[in-house]
Amino acid sequence: MVGTVLMAKSLSDIAGLPLEARRVRNEEKVLRQYGTRLDVDEFREILLYVNSVGLSTSHTSCTKTEFVLSMLLKLEKVDRDDISRCAEVFNSLDVHADGRLDAGDLRLPDDVGNRLRRGNTVV
Repeated sequence: MVGTVLMAKSLSDIAGLPLEARRVRNEEKVLRQYGTRLDVDEFREILLYVNSVGLSTSHTSCTKTEFVLSMLLKLEKVDRDDISRCAEVFNSLDVHADGRLDAGDLRLPDDVGNRLRRGNTVV
């Protein structure tokens, strides 16, 4: 019984080698698709993609975070649901809804919160 399971596992691993090699090649292709310099068409493609997947509403720029998330989506390392769930957590922590987490978003005892707001460190 154990031998049969081990044999099946071995055959599965061997069969998966070409698929893994293909996955690695595809990842490299995605990561290298823009080279070291962007042309106008590549820039337009990036802006269209980050807008189409809901990462941005800008038609003139793309932030580093938007670019990284778009690459992770293309690499299928994350999906839109993963990003949405993380954004929901962020939004629940972003008390002032300003798109940034800072000392004003902390729920701390008054003395610690006051020190942070004055620029003092707590640690």
